[in-house]
Amino acid sequence: MPNTPTLYALLQAWAPLIKDLCTGAAALVASYVALAGLDTWKKQLTANAERELARRVLIAVYKVRDAINDCRLIATDIDSVTVDITQRIHEKKFEKLDEAKADLDAELLEAEAVWAGADIDEYEVSLLMFTSSVELLKDAYWKYYLSHDASQKEDSYQTLFVEQGKKDNFTIFLGKTIKRVENLLRPKLTLKQRQWWRRFSRRKTLEDYS
Repeated sequence: MPNTPTLYALLQAWAPLIKDLCTGAAALVASYVALAGLDTWKKQLTANAERELARRVLIAVYKVRDAINDCRLIATDIDSVTVDITQRIHEKKFEKLDEAKADLDAELLEAEAVWAGADIDEYEVSLLMFTSSVELLKDAYWKYYLSHDASQKEDSYQTLFVEQGKKDNFTIFLGKTIKRVENLLRPKLTLKQRQWWRRFSRRKTLEDYS
């Protein structure tokens, strides 16, 4: 019993310090949890932003695809009157194609900045192949309506006009380029690509994204 008062006094003396230590430990744990939650939240925001960008790019691609298909008129017998009519129709439809292409270009500019890195080459090649279909269509328009070369007119007719139910070379080419773009962007929509999971699984600097 003679030690009891001394032990009690010791506990009383240490009580404030123990309390402070417990409070500090609790604060550290709370800070760690908050930082971990903030880091997870930031990663989720980044993932959501990239997913949304991929969605917008793919939608813009589909709009250009639809505008391209709309520019390809149903094949018909052509005479001087018909040519004037189809040219005016093509001019109107090409205006809509230019609008869709401008919207796609705006999305691609942001995508190039965000996705610059290991997959940028594949990205550039895939989108370049797709957008080349627009240039092929415009080139066909110029050769068909403005060129005096009969062989050029015949080849261009196959691009500007399409027979119902027939899969011509231009249709096949366009389908392949669309498929390539889809293969590039769909993993970004679902985040199934392993490299994309790694990107969001740990903190990285901007240089790590290459």
